[in-house]
Amino acid sequence: MYSDSWLFPLLSGFIVVQRNTQLKLINIFSHCTNYKLSVVHLQQRVEKQLKNLSFQNPGPCMAEFNPAAREQKKKMNMSQMKQGVFNKPKVKNKYDKHGRLLCNNFDLCDCLEESCQGCFYPCPKCNSRKCGPVCRCNREWVYESIETETGEVISPLPFSVPD
Repeated sequence: MYSDSWLFPLLSGFIVVQRNTQLKLINIFSHCTNYKLSVVHLQQRVEKQLKNLSFQNPGPCMAEFNPAAREQKKKMNMSQMKQGVFNKPKVKNKYDKHGRLLCNNFDLCDCLEESCQGCFYPCPKCNSRKCGPVCRCNREWVYESIETETGEVISPLPFSVPD
């Protein structure tokens, strides 16, 4: 047809011929009775598609967009998040790997009686009879007292354990 034109098939029987910036609709089957309605409908569709393809100014937001500044802000936020994670105070263990208190190396039963040789069932982890429901090995807390349901203290911790 034309050397500088493009053909776009739209519907069966219709093609759009583009020459430079002008579009022409060509109906291959021009003998159809609804030719004018079809052409008008087709022109509306083409205009809508061209409108969607046209440049739309995004406004001042894109003019102020700076990817380097955004990346720098992102890195700063990530470093602050990492500092928050790593600056958490580390919980110090109260017991060593053998279940002895770290502050005085005393092997105290969880019933808090100094003379007790172990009054609990053997621990499933370390097999000690001095572990209560939770194994003492590398534990991060100590029992401060043993109390009844009424709040009466049966046996307090016999010595102070630093935090």
